[in-house]
Amino acid sequence: MPGNSNASGRIESDFQVKFTNETYEALRTFEDEITRRYDTKVFATVLQSALTSGAKSIVPDVRGKVPSQKFGTGRLRGAIRAKASRFMTPAAVVGISLGKRRSDRKGAWYAWIYTKGARPHTIETRRARFLHFGSKVVNRVEHPGFIGHPFIPSAVEAASPKLLTNTAKITNKFLVDDAFQQRILNIRSKQQGG
Repeated sequence: MPGNSNASGRIESDFQVKFTNETYEALRTFEDEITRRYDTKVFATVLQSALTSGAKSIVPDVRGKVPSQKFGTGRLRGAIRAKASRFMTPAAVVGISLGKRRSDRKGAWYAWIYTKGARPHTIETRRARFLHFGSKVVNRVEHPGFIGHPFIPSAVEAASPKLLTNTAKITNKFLVDDAFQQRILNIRSKQQGG
C-alpha cells in the first residue's frame, strides 16, 4: 500500500530513497571522516540534521503534486510537512499532518480518506432528523465511494534527487563551515544534557 498512518497522526509514504553505490561510498567516507574527528553519535546527529533539512526542502515540490480541486480550501496542501522521524533515526518523514481534531486548521483530518479512497457506504442521520443535500431532504443516502489519490509516494520519488542534493550540501557544510559545525555540536551537547 502506498502509505500508512502512524501514532503521531501523520500519513507517511512507504517510499524510501534508494541510494546508489556512489552515494553509499560518499556516505561511508563522510562517516569515516566524522568518526575520526568525533564519536559516532555526532555522525548520527549530523546525518539527522541533514536528512531533516533535505526533507523540508522537498515539501514545496510535494505540495505542488496535490491534485487540484475546483472548490478546494488548500488545507490538504498546507498540511504537508517534513520532520525528523520519531521511530527510526537517523531518518526524516514527509507526510500529511492530520491535526488534533476535525476543526484544526493546520491539519487535514480527511487526508486518509483522500489518499486511500472510500468504499461505497450508507450515510444515515445520527443526531439530526434529516440530511440536506441542496434542495433534497432525506434520512439516508448511498455514497458511491471513490478511488483514492496516493500522490505522496510519486511526489517524493520525483523530488528525491533534490532531497539527496540538499542532504549532501548539509553534510559537506558540516565539514567546511566552522560556525555550522559548532551549532550542530551545541545541539548534540544539549541533547546529552550538558
